[in-house]
Amino acid sequence: MLSIKAAHEEKTRLEQEAVAVWEKLAEDLAALIPSSLHKFAVEKGWVKNDVDNWWTLPKFFENLVNNTRNGGFNSEDFGQEDLQRYGFENFDALKVELHGLEQAWNNLVRLETSDREFGVRVYYSATEITPERTL
Repeated sequence: MLSIKAAHEEKTRLEQEAVAVWEKLAEDLAALIPSSLHKFAVEKGWVKNDVDNWWTLPKFFENLVNNTRNGGFNSEDFGQEDLQRYGFENFDALKVELHGLEQAWNNLVRLETSDREFGVRVYYSATEITPERTL
């Protein structure tokens, strides 16, 4: 039987190992973001910023998994001003690029779009990860 101290040290070690695995997965997925979505990814913090280490992709994925597990999703709206900021001519071009991101991520993250009166809403949800569905 482990002592309380040994059990706590093992728990801490496993937590640190899990964080490293999770961040490695996020780094691998960040590397697959198409260059056409680079401005988008930078603004969202989905690629590492060496200046201030701002990187939200691991946290975004964590929220995504938790929300999906609870029957929800993450979503955000994009309007005309977002098209200009991210360098897209129209909403169809944005949807094509987001679909390309879904494919690049091997469908580990589901991206669905819905047309809105003044733009488009994007829904993000996590898919089940199986040995057949990995990077």
